[in-house]
Amino acid sequence: MTNRNYFFFFGLTILLIPLFGANPITGPSWIESEIKPIAINENGEVLCKTRFSKNEMGAHMAMNVTYGFCIVSTDSIIQYDAKILDPFKIGEDSFYNHLNYWDSVFEAKVTAKALDEIKSEVLKNAHNFSTCNTDSFKVDKVFPISAFEKNRNVNLSKIKQKGLYGAESADYYEDLKIHLLYDFGSILFLHNEIDMDLENVVGADFNYLNPWTDENGIERNIGFELSKVTGILIVE
Repeated sequence: MTNRNYFFFFGLTILLIPLFGANPITGPSWIESEIKPIAINENGEVLCKTRFSKNEMGAHMAMNVTYGFCIVSTDSIIQYDAKILDPFKIGEDSFYNHLNYWDSVFEAKVTAKALDEIKSEVLKNAHNFSTCNTDSFKVDKVFPISAFEKNRNVNLSKIKQKGLYGAESADYYEDLKIHLLYDFGSILFLHNEIDMDLENVVGADFNYLNPWTDENGIERNIGFELSKVTGILIVE
């Protein structure tokens, strides 16, 4: 998130304090957009699990969570939304039980049987993945951006990371660090995160839309105060 956006959120908070007092009715806005690799095939396509949720206004309530799958290649991210948890439909009281279950499914390793079911039920056998084989591609290390750019011969100000639902990376945070999760050669998975205290800051902000109409009636994208985004970077 740029300094401009921080100053905007700070100014907005100052304006809202007289209206809501010392205990504001909302918290920080946030977005979580995650991609977890499962398998890579002989064509270089990477099959992944996905999880996506957002809270534009920082409301103190449960938000929709969408679980699914995607196939990442050097030219596209093809998404398959599979399960949507909607607290308004299932009730907020039972929502968190469902959330814990589906989060555990998202985090768990995929078995050979489950992979076959994904291929047949989700992918309709349009793509072939024979085994869950991504562990050997895991890096999970943080690098200075300057060292990363030199090592991979890339310019991150020109090459954008791709996220779920068509999002792209925007500004890189001032700490100038990058967190490489997986290295599949020309396809890199990066973890991008920011929090309000600036203690966990790595990677880039993304252009996910969070609209706000100002006093002149102009709609602006104010972004999110908290974010965790898996970005896909394609390199040569």
